Amino acid sequence: MIVEKQTLTPSENFLIAGLNQVGEEYFQMRHLGNENILQKPERVFNAELYHQLRKLQDNGYYEVGRIHTDLVKHIKLHLEKTKMPSAIINNLCIGDFHPKKISPDIVFHTGQDNIDNQLLVAELKMDGASRINIINDIQKLLFYKLSALQFKNAVFIYTGSKKDLERKLEFGMSKKMLECVIKHNVVIALRLFKGRKKMWNIYEFKNNNVNN
Repeated sequence: MIVEKQTLTPSENFLIAGLNQVGEEYFQMRHLGNENILQKPERVFNAELYHQLRKLQDNGYYEVGRIHTDLVKHIKLHLEKTKMPSAIINNLCIGDFHPKKISPDIVFHTGQDNIDNQLLVAELKMDGASRINIINDIQKLLFYKLSALQFKNAVFIYTGSKKDLERKLEFGMSKKMLECVIKHNVVIALRLFKGRKKMWNIYEFKNNNVNN
């Protein structure tokens, strides 16, 4: 169901660069089957990710020798900014999913009123998150992409294993939803071993058998 994406956008590369700077101690916080705790572990992880992305911006983020001025000088990073949802396009991929308030974990954009520079929106779940909450976050990402702001990139960040995520998606994602995330390019950030180190990369959905 999930395969490594071969070509990443500058915004996806920027997100991956920030994720690769998050320290190991932030991966030790997981739900352990109980998501009703007061301090959600993803908030701590997300705050550190935001911090690392801001450091990359302040230091003049570059990729393979190229300075991305659009991601350094002009793009704002927002962390869990609660707002009223924008008007949405009538689309079968949304159905009756209409949240009254939205608060994406990470947003790269120049502002809420400029549809030309809504570069990336991301949702995060820690290892141990429930299947229901994972599916709900992916559904939110579809909602963000199909909103009036028209986000160019939508990424679900998961700190658990690829095998665990695929198992939860297999028993939680419908064929219709799979078709929608493929059509609208919703992707996943996962951390897997590359050589002796665990490194983040972007993965995309592929057509496969799902239960619904």
